[in-house]
Amino acid sequence: MGKFMTFVTVTSAFAASWFLTTPRFVWGSIALLVLMLIGAKYLSTLWQSANPNEWLLIIQNGKLKKAGVGLKALVWPTQTAVKFPSAIQRIEFSANNVTKEMQGIEVSGFAIWSVNREGDGPFRSYKYTQDGNANGNVQTMCESIVRHQIANHSMQDILTNRNTLRDEMKADLQKQLSGWGIWLETVEITVVRICSYSLFEDLQAEFRQDAHLKAEKIRLQSSLQISQSQQDTETQRVIHDNQQRLKRQTEDTAFYKKQCELESLKIIQAQELDLKKQQLEHDMNIKKLKDKLEIDKINNEFALKKFEEQLKIEKLMTPTNLQKYMIDQTKAIYQGLPLKEIKLNQYIGPEQTGNIASMLPAVGMMMQQNQELMTTQK
Repeated sequence: MGKFMTFVTVTSAFAASWFLTTPRFVWGSIALLVLMLIGAKYLSTLWQSANPNEWLLIIQNGKLKKAGVGLKALVWPTQTAVKFPSAIQRIEFSANNVTKEMQGIEVSGFAIWSVNREGDGPFRSYKYTQDGNANGNVQTMCESIVRHQIANHSMQDILTNRNTLRDEMKADLQKQLSGWGIWLETVEITVVRICSYSLFEDLQAEFRQDAHLKAEKIRLQSSLQISQSQQDTETQRVIHDNQQRLKRQTEDTAFYKKQCELESLKIIQAQELDLKKQQLEHDMNIKKLKDKLEIDKINNEFALKKFEEQLKIEKLMTPTNLQKYMIDQTKAIYQGLPLKEIKLNQYIGPEQTGNIASMLPAVGMMMQQNQELMTTQK
């Protein structure tokens, strides 16, 4: 404040020395500008701002006027501005005491706290926690309340109901720490230990026996389930094998049946083909026989007709013509026969001189001459 007054005095003296030689309006403008600069400089000294991780408290007459994290505000000469970190704090605690059964129990855990944002909590936190021993004080308070909780609970409750112990401890701590401007974020119990080793072993005996019995039951049940599973698997395997074997046998039977049907069909077809062939041969034989009979009939009819015509001719011929005709016919007959040599024997009685038998020697001579002629031609 003294420096500021010195600055104002020097500035005023300088302005008065120049004011006597300079027009008044000029000096008035200069004085106004100087006063504005002085006012801006003064206001800049009143401006206070906190970082985003800092609390800024504005205090006037011992009371909190304004507070906030990262706050920016004008602080007048009658007010005081203070800053302190807004980070949360973590402390660990461990305390032991005897329970209602007079058995020693040790409880360990941790607590996390921060500045209480409600009401004048930031001002209280600044007053009571900025001496550098805030965590130690909170730790001492936690241990004290833990001892109180151990003394007022049974060992069974402490060992099995940690959530209840934690909730009661948090409620008692918050009542005490609210006056310090501290907000308790959480309290956690990490370890509960029985101080007496023999007592711990005795307590564990029941659970160990139960656990051992349970483990044996589980082991036996598992063995039974494994055995049942193996038996079921083996049964399923046997059933599957039998089904596959039956399926193969069924398929083989069906294949054999099909094969027999095919063989039977082949035999039937072969028999039908053979029957058709026999029927065809039979029909052909019958046709040949009919044709032969028809030809024989025609030949017989032709021969009969020829014979009848011959008889008619013979009836009309004279004896001489008849003999000549008989010789020509005999010659034609012998020429058509497949003979190399012909011998004729004549047996003529006295009564056969006029018959055809008397003509045989002449026919024999004619046949001999005819054969010699054919040999010569060859």
